[in-house]
Amino acid sequence: MVNEFALPDVGEGLTEAELVTWRVDVGDTVAINDIICEIETAKSVVELPTPYAGVVSEILVPVGTTVPVGTALVRIGAVDEVVSVPSTPPADLPNVRTVPSASSERSDDSAQPLTLVGSGPKEIRASRVVLAKPAARLAARERGIELEAVVATRADGVITTDDLTRVAEPPMETFEPIRGVRKAMAEAMVASAAVPHVTIWASTDATRTLELAERVGRRLLTVIARMTVIALQRHPLLNSTFTADGVTLHERVNLGIAAATPRGLIVPNIREADRLDLASLESALDDLVAVARAGRTQPEAQVAGTFTITNIGPFGIEGGTPLLNPGESGILCIGAVAKRPWVVGDAVVPRDVVTVSLTFDHRHIDGEAGSRFLRDIVRMIEEPGTALTF
Repeated sequence: MVNEFALPDVGEGLTEAELVTWRVDVGDTVAINDIICEIETAKSVVELPTPYAGVVSEILVPVGTTVPVGTALVRIGAVDEVVSVPSTPPADLPNVRTVPSASSERSDDSAQPLTLVGSGPKEIRASRVVLAKPAARLAARERGIELEAVVATRADGVITTDDLTRVAEPPMETFEPIRGVRKAMAEAMVASAAVPHVTIWASTDATRTLELAERVGRRLLTVIARMTVIALQRHPLLNSTFTADGVTLHERVNLGIAAATPRGLIVPNIREADRLDLASLESALDDLVAVARAGRTQPEAQVAGTFTITNIGPFGIEGGTPLLNPGESGILCIGAVAKRPWVVGDAVVPRDVVTVSLTFDHRHIDGEAGSRFLRDIVRMIEEPGTALTF
């Protein structure tokens, strides 16, 4: 008996996916739940286990092909089944899009055109005197440009080096289709830009927070993330979702962390970050970033976020105005820490200064609410002990 394994809906309303890797070949023996291939959805790369045991008898979808949910990917049958691997998608696959590979673009030497030599009169080309500056003649020879093909722009008809640029080869360009994670990011940013939002920011002395982070062996991002959770508990409107019918205030803080990956920007989140202490929060951050950079973030890790942090400090950027992650009401941007002259008491001294900015949904969060939230974060960064009084 031959079983066909079709592309399943791996969650969140998946409609199609691109097959990026086959883990098996025809003739391989597989057991139930063995990983047989990887697909790229709009959110991440997902490994697919087989629900059948047996021998791979036929691979129906080649790598680089995008197919709808429900399309048969592979046939698994008995050892004596006929096996084959398609080099191109079968003609009956619905709505299939294939990314061509370099190996498929080979020329066929057996189909070279013949050169026919005629006996008629040869073409007679009229010649003209070409006037050109010596530098233009030299440049034309170096670039392989026929001066007869160059149109002079000067009134006297003399060709200059500037005229050569008009007939030079155009620069090479490449086209990359937008798909997968990058396509999802583009769609999310378009949706986010439609939301009326405001960005406010403040610079603050982070010297004591840096000292605390070093003393307890934690990163600055972890400490500010913990401070953000505390501020969200004090200002629940920032930890909410706006809909046409009303505003949902979330009891738990699912803290999203914007992560740049080779496939594009994703925002996985730490579930119930408000329940984690500093050590557990840093461990969760490490795991989240490692999985994201490896391209293994699962779709369920990228939904149900309630607030996001984006850290652009490692790139040396002081601040930014981030867009909201769809479905959330706020996003905090952490800039680079830099030595700055700072007023402490009556003296100006060098301090470690950081800029934090907050973008919030202005449909239900006004300037006062957003400012109070950011003020609390700034106070905690300036004096970490303030968190104990909240």
